Amino acid sequence: MKSLKLQGEVQQDGILRLEVQSGLAPGPVNILLTVEPKPASSSAPMGMRDLEGLGKEIWHGVDAQAYVDGEREEWAR
Repeated sequence: MKSLKLQGEVQQDGILRLEVQSGLAPGPVNILLTVEPKPASSSAPMGMRDLEGLGKEIWHGVDAQAYVDGEREEWAR
């Protein structure tokens, strides 16, 4: 089995035409095709650093030490 990852384009008529050099020997093959729309922006994938500060607003006005102390008390029970 061989997996190929490539990009294609759907024509105005809604038909996806593919021309692929498979590198396989001539003969019948089974094809599994997954098609998903390409995102509008082609920016780089997100990394862990992109998540910095995510959700920080839920901690606004919370005393972090008091919260941790409360959690530790729960664990001790």
